[in-house]
Amino acid sequence: MAVMKFDSKEPDVLHRVNRAMETALDRLKKDVASQNPLNIEFQGLDHFRNEVLFAKIKDTGDTLDRLNEISSVIQKTFQEFQIEVTDERFKPHLTIFKLSKMKLKQKKLVKKITPDIYKDAMDTNFGSDEVVSLQLLSMDDEKDQSGYYRCIKEVFF
Repeated sequence: MAVMKFDSKEPDVLHRVNRAMETALDRLKKDVASQNPLNIEFQGLDHFRNEVLFAKIKDTGDTLDRLNEISSVIQKTFQEFQIEVTDERFKPHLTIFKLSKMKLKQKKLVKKITPDIYKDAMDTNFGSDEVVSLQLLSMDDEKDQSGYYRCIKEVFF
């Protein structure tokens, strides 16, 4: 899940990001380790501007509060390390489909993701997953063989 975006074009930004990730992890470990595991359940569908289809996070107990706290700690830590955060909005979700990733030929067929396309799956339960780490992913670099973003750094709780 994306927590934030930042500009990686500065020369020493990756060095600062690595240090910020370690610092954020130290701050979060106390909180995460002292609580039950963070299990996220995905249920229902929604969209961003009819361009991105995603599974929503079901708010079971304090799930959304904990995710928002993780996001807040990471953003504050990055700001302390003078890393410019370019997108501070945080809407936890599981991306299923993006129009921007379609081939040009396909884009001519589908201009928007409208609710009528996914109405039969609107309340689908997509399962759950436990949060065990934070990853710093590059959305600009080439993806790996499985189609996953390049992982620059991963820190485990």
